Amino acid sequence: MFADSARRFHDLTVSTYRKRLRGVIAPPKTVLTHSPLFLFPLIGVETIFNWLYNLPDVGIALLLGTVGACLLAGVLFLREKLLRIQVPADQSEAVSKALSVVIGFTGVVLAFSLVQAHNNLRNLEAQVGTEGHNLAQLDRLLVRYGDPEVFLTTSYAADAIRVSLREYAKSIVKDEWPELSKGRPSQRTRALFRPISRGILAIDPPPGRQSLIYAEMLKKADEIAADRKARVVAATKLELPWIFWETIVALLVTLFLLAAFSEATFGCAVALGGQGFGLALLVALVFIFDEPFKGQNAVSPQPIVTVISEMETRTE
Repeated sequence: MFADSARRFHDLTVSTYRKRLRGVIAPPKTVLTHSPLFLFPLIGVETIFNWLYNLPDVGIALLLGTVGACLLAGVLFLREKLLRIQVPADQSEAVSKALSVVIGFTGVVLAFSLVQAHNNLRNLEAQVGTEGHNLAQLDRLLVRYGDPEVFLTTSYAADAIRVSLREYAKSIVKDEWPELSKGRPSQRTRALFRPISRGILAIDPPPGRQSLIYAEMLKKADEIAADRKARVVAATKLELPWIFWETIVALLVTLFLLAAFSEATFGCAVALGGQGFGLALLVALVFIFDEPFKGQNAVSPQPIVTVISEMETRTE
């Protein structure tokens, strides 16, 4: 009676997880942006962004800070010396008050955007750690399943699946990680997962200990496929919504216009330059953390690299 119950439990578990695994390993769909700024690649802005991400973080901060300071400080003399537009003192005072308010709003929006981008990066790092953990768990389950010399119904042995699993993990680091910085997955990595899923699905374990281990193997294969899908989607979609950047750009343009009508004195120019430098530093920080697979602070595959080393030496 116990044997019949165990077999029914095994058949139900295997059937359920095989269906789930086939659904999860489907390739992720390409994510298209709905932002009106989708024309950026056509006008070369994407190339400029990629060039900036190749700079060290300090270089990005200093470059954007210098540009912000020069723009806000220089716009006064542009109006005064080149355009020769005079602004009455009372109007300059009103503009100065409005400028202070807009600077405050801009600082709040930038601070909120920075927190959001930083949280996205940290969540993705935790997700990569989870993916590495699931790879290690599946490898451990394959070791514990049984005699690796006993081949399965489709000629896949446990040791062969382990080899495929190691090759898949190595491909994540060597093949897919560079592609993620370009916002696309690696077809080779995707293809290397097929022997793993097919090998596990081909197992027909006997009731008892191996049946329970097999159920856990199916779960881990399911989770590994879902981890990769989430990581690939994150490479194309995990960034600040474009409404944030559009709002930031609108506020910076407003600051530039208000600064142009401020009092044209050396002291005012220095103050505006300092404010522009500070706001530009916040913009630089948001920019640095907004693309999790680009730049000096990009998400590292180190958790998976560590797991690969453990898999190569694991015996139990």
